Amino acid sequence: MELCFHRMAIRSGNVNSGVNWIQTTLEDFHAGTGFRVDVEQTPGSIALSREGDNYITEGTFESSSFDSGCLSNFDAIWWDATVLNEGELKFQIPTSENGETWTGLLGPDGTSNTYYDSSGESISLLHSSQRYIKWKAYFSNTEASTSPELHEVRIMHSAVNPPPPDVEK
Repeated sequence: MELCFHRMAIRSGNVNSGVNWIQTTLEDFHAGTGFRVDVEQTPGSIALSREGDNYITEGTFESSSFDSGCLSNFDAIWWDATVLNEGELKFQIPTSENGETWTGLLGPDGTSNTYYDSSGESISLLHSSQRYIKWKAYFSNTEASTSPELHEVRIMHSAVNPPPPDVEK
């Protein structure tokens, strides 16, 4: 089994002795793939596309993959978003041990039938001991004048085999 002697993060440090992977910049968002969503230049968020003056009713965005650098347990997913009563934003997560063969898009119960719909939810244990992770956001809206806006996504993870503590000689 692979040991992880360093921790990787994008723009963030330790939280509860784990590490956060954060996607929040335009560059991060442009690395992903959207369907019927647009990456907004200001303030740097993802929202549903417009048709004329109105937003369309649904769309998706899948992030680029993140390499944690070692086999990791992916612990929780948080996001910062603006979602009005007429909108919905939810997520599913695939993971991979090698970056080539991925699990399906799964929700918190480990099936494709559920979604992470509350920021801070624990990630399914089916994603344990994996090295790579992505997220897919599902945007929906019943009011044509508004759209859910996704500003940031954070995934907390920790090494399966953390390095031993420093020992003084």
